[in-house]
Amino acid sequence: MTYAARIASGCRRESTPISLERLREAETLVFAGDLAAALDLLNDSLLAGLPLAQRDEARRLRAGVLLRLNLPADALAELDRLGQVNAGDQVQRSVAHAAGGDLAAAIDAMQRALDAAPDAHFRCRALERLILLHMKADQFDQADALLAAQPADWRWLHLRGDLAAARGDLADAAAYYTAALNDLAARLPADQSAIAANQHLQLHCKRAAVFRRLRRFDSARRDLALARSLLAH
Repeated sequence: MTYAARIASGCRRESTPISLERLREAETLVFAGDLAAALDLLNDSLLAGLPLAQRDEARRLRAGVLLRLNLPADALAELDRLGQVNAGDQVQRSVAHAAGGDLAAAIDAMQRALDAAPDAHFRCRALERLILLHMKADQFDQADALLAAQPADWRWLHLRGDLAAARGDLADAAAYYTAALNDLAARLPADQSAIAANQHLQLHCKRAAVFRRLRRFDSARRDLALARSLLAH
């Protein structure tokens, strides 16, 4: 019997009421990487009579575990059971649809997440994911329209480079990656943190790949040398 079927049948057994402490125990198991144990704990406990907010919190946790176990259909079934849906839930739905190969549904869910974004940071992340989904679906015009409305900083220049590379506009891709690196160096130097170094590393590797496609091998080698130097950060 599938996980979703067991839930639908109520597992044919008594459920142990879950307390906030048991929910936190499940979160600890997830953090430790013991997904099977976390899922067992949530499976046995979740369907008892919980307050709505706590019940939804546990279901979100269970959906996340199911996604990490590569069970997107079961994760979607869990998300369908939420009492109240927020923007983060739409992101999870998008991830599950994408994992299941339904890019149209993934795009639709991410657009709903963007529309319900609670703050500027969330909106930025949702927009970035939406653009990447459009690109994955070969919907380049839609991705371009979203990028055209964004400021010329390194995050969006990076994505413009990705889009140009996907379209085969290699000279434009190299130019966008260069502009992104210049802006990133001014805002977030590579030696500032491991996260900053990783952003520089990604851009140098991507520009090197574009230079190779342009047969600019000396430029590609320079970028790869710079990328190797960043691995020490």
